[in-house]
Amino acid sequence: MSMTQSVESAILAETRRGLRTLLAVPQARAGGLGKVENLQLPGPAGPLRARYYEAANAVDAPLVLFFHGGGFVCCDIDTHDSVCSWLAKASHGRVLSVGYRL
Repeated sequence: MSMTQSVESAILAETRRGLRTLLAVPQARAGGLGKVENLQLPGPAGPLRARYYEAANAVDAPLVLFFHGGGFVCCDIDTHDSVCSWLAKASHGRVLSVGYRL
């Protein structure tokens, strides 16, 4: 690993840590959900983390499939946990948030 790659890796690791500190706040999750379940989905290079959210008053509607932001570089299902919980609650529906390799 070159010096440049080492510095870039360190900056990226710190950026990921900072974003998780700012955004992964369990207390920000919507209240009154009927179900929140951590899952593992099969992937070509091994299992992927996923989280299923269901509103307490979920209606029979299509499932929303959510892929977090972060430009394929940072963020994960924990940084977008509150977004998905509120999306499920506000839509009276179900959301599946899928993690992917960065």
